[in-house]
Amino acid sequence: LVLIFLNRGGIRHVLPYAVIGIFLWLALLKSGIHATVAGIILALMIPTRPSNTPLQFDMRIRELKQAFLATTLSEDCSDHPLSNHSMAAIAEEVEGAAKAVQSPLQRLEHTLSPWVTFVVIPLFAAANVGIRFPTLNIVQMMVHPVTLGVIIGLVPGKFIGITGMSWLAVKAGIAQLPSGVRWCHLLGAAWLGGIGFTMALFVSQLAFAGDQTLLEAAKLGILISSVIAISIGLVWLLLATKTRYVQSGNCPIDFLSG
Repeated sequence: LVLIFLNRGGIRHVLPYAVIGIFLWLALLKSGIHATVAGIILALMIPTRPSNTPLQFDMRIRELKQAFLATTLSEDCSDHPLSNHSMAAIAEEVEGAAKAVQSPLQRLEHTLSPWVTFVVIPLFAAANVGIRFPTLNIVQMMVHPVTLGVIIGLVPGKFIGITGMSWLAVKAGIAQLPSGVRWCHLLGAAWLGGIGFTMALFVSQLAFAGDQTLLEAAKLGILISSVIAISIGLVWLLLATKTRYVQSGNCPIDFLSG
């Protein structure tokens, strides 16, 4: 309720959401509900709309640019621009305008992205993969129903799901492809969607918490699926983005465009 109040009240600073988020995480952890739910709730409550529109941003930047140029022509302008108080103030205004045209959720995502990519995910993967390869019968486990089920779900399943729902959304007019993006590019990204680590490992731990054999089969399926998805996705996108395809307007497989 407090998060909703902050959102609807127009609070755009991330700090209050972070403080309430810590208490929310502790509360859910103590309640027995999985604490990751706190992250989902918090993400839903952080504002997704910026304070200023792109038009307001453009007008403000033009004003600040004119003011900055006027300051550079003044007689008391030093060789180092930011040693001048007026210039420093204008530079800070530009920084503030840039923040105002981005939503708090967008700024937070950009800030956390390097930490999540290079620290959180590798640590999570290293701590949760936990497959005992020396004692594991790889050949037998590769044909295990759980392993095969995970592979089918992550590789062709994700590809069909992402492609199918995207196609339906575009055809229904709910969404449209970004500028410069063709269906062959989206299909390549759909193959990469089969890469499973954080959420796939998390779900497998919940599903097979009481059976180590099934849990290892699921984790092996996740690793195999990730390798397959990466290989197909990279090759697909390399072919899709070759110069000759872009210049000719064709894609290796662009059957959805019709």
